[in-house]
Amino acid sequence: MVDLLGCPFCGKPAQRCKKYVRCSECGCDGPFTSDDVDDDQCEIDWNTRLHDAEILEASENLLFRIRNIGYWNKPDTEMYIKALEAAVSKAKGE
Repeated sequence: MVDLLGCPFCGKPAQRCKKYVRCSECGCDGPFTSDDVDDDQCEIDWNTRLHDAEILEASENLLFRIRNIGYWNKPDTEMYIKALEAAVSKAKGE
C-alpha cells in the first residue's frame, strides 16, 4: 500500500476506494484503474502531480468551462467550483 498525498485541489486527506482514490473533503476522485492493473497503480497515479503552473492553468481552464458551459444544474457542481477556486488561489499564492 502506498502513502497517499493530500488532495491536489484542497489539500485534505484522501483514501483508497476499490480501484480509485477519493478526497475526504471535496470529493475529487480518480484516477480510475481497471482490474488488470497493479493494485497500487491508482495510488501511484494519484500521487503523480503536475507543477504548480500546470495545475493553475488546468484549474483556471476547467473553472472557466464549468462556469460558462452550463453545468450548474448538475449535482455537486458548486462543490467542484469551490475546490477549483481554492486550487487556483493556492497556486497563485493567495
